[in-house]
Amino acid sequence: VNFNFNYSAKELIDNSDKEENGAKYVYLSEILEDMCSKANVELATTSFLGSTKHVSWYDSRITAREYLSYIAELNGGYAIINKNGKLELRQYSNIVKQTISTEECDNFKLGLEHKIQRVVFDFNTDKWEKGTGETLYINPNNVFITSQEDVNNIYEIVNNLKFYTFKVNYNPIYDVEAGECIEFKIGTKKYPTFVQYSLNYNGGWIGGYKFDVASSKQQE
Repeated sequence: VNFNFNYSAKELIDNSDKEENGAKYVYLSEILEDMCSKANVELATTSFLGSTKHVSWYDSRITAREYLSYIAELNGGYAIINKNGKLELRQYSNIVKQTISTEECDNFKLGLEHKIQRVVFDFNTDKWEKGTGETLYINPNNVFITSQEDVNNIYEIVNNLKFYTFKVNYNPIYDVEAGECIEFKIGTKKYPTFVQYSLNYNGGWIGGYKFDVASSKQQE
């Protein structure tokens, strides 16, 4: 929420000592640091994919929160405020943080299986893609996706990422954070997914998890 303000890198670029083809530029990592400074949020991530990308332009109509989502997407993941109150960029992974038996859950509904095997960026004349199979479509408004290499890097992170859509109204709340991978166990079978949750406090934390994305046919 602290990043919900229109951001301009004009001052940062104007004061830069780096120049390329007659134009001043800054590294993308410097823009992230500047946004965090203006939002009064400490940055926990010291390096990320695309951190040395040259940026010589600015657009003050876009919020820092939107820019942050672009950077996180370029890094093959998402942004989160961690338990120490710092901004952290994380990458999607099938490393399981918690296994939950459906016997502990109320009204559990298992949805579709997904396995990402293709990444596409498609905007105007720029179209870059890699892989074949179910597709991760990159936000066409992402101004930091500028080459096939960016798509290749994201592909290397998310290729073969497997997850299921699901919904559960109530279940034990474990020490996991939004975006992390958990799995539900039904008998001997396990179904990985990613955490999105809704919690209430009533003498203790209660709530449930839900993860819902469009089917591959709906995406197309």
